[in-house]
Amino acid sequence: KRLSPFSKETERIMTDLFEDLAIHVRFTGVLFQDDGYLSDFEDFHPDAVKVYNKKFGTSDFSPDKLSDEQKAEWTRLKTARLNEFSSRLMEAVRKYRPDTRSARTLYAISVTKPYSEEWLAQNYQETLKYNDYVVIMAYPEMEGVWWKNAWLDNLLEAVSQQPGALDRTVFKLQTYNWRKKRWISDKTIVKRIRRLVGGGA
Repeated sequence: KRLSPFSKETERIMTDLFEDLAIHVRFTGVLFQDDGYLSDFEDFHPDAVKVYNKKFGTSDFSPDKLSDEQKAEWTRLKTARLNEFSSRLMEAVRKYRPDTRSARTLYAISVTKPYSEEWLAQNYQETLKYNDYVVIMAYPEMEGVWWKNAWLDNLLEAVSQQPGALDRTVFKLQTYNWRKKRWISDKTIVKRIRRLVGGGA
């Protein structure tokens, strides 16, 4: 089971945790990792269902019964809630460490295929608004792509189309191939780093 960002209890527990960290630990940045997403069939916590019902004027919420327009609206609400949730956690941190910067990790598909927001509740442009940095998982082996260099080029191009985004985007490279259960060679990693940096990353 995963914590619901719509849950008031979740927000209280997480806020307390982040405040405790800020009080007792010296750090200058917070990275919200890639598990911060909601699939197209999440979430059904009672607090989330209240939001569904209020938004769509129903007491019997079911994602299968939503129209395409309603699904799109619900996706936007989930995306916004995740961004607002992490922003509130950063507010708790900055009470004690005001110079702390925030970064959030996104899957590459949220950059190259914006319609994937329905599957992940991740939106690259919106994430840029809420964070100092966005970390993109540039993992061609995990994505199962054949033309890996072209895939990286397309990812870099998609980022560069957003004004000022290259300065605030970190490309996180995959170093282990989980499918083949082996490390990716240093030579390959260096080539990819040079390719990205050469393109402005």
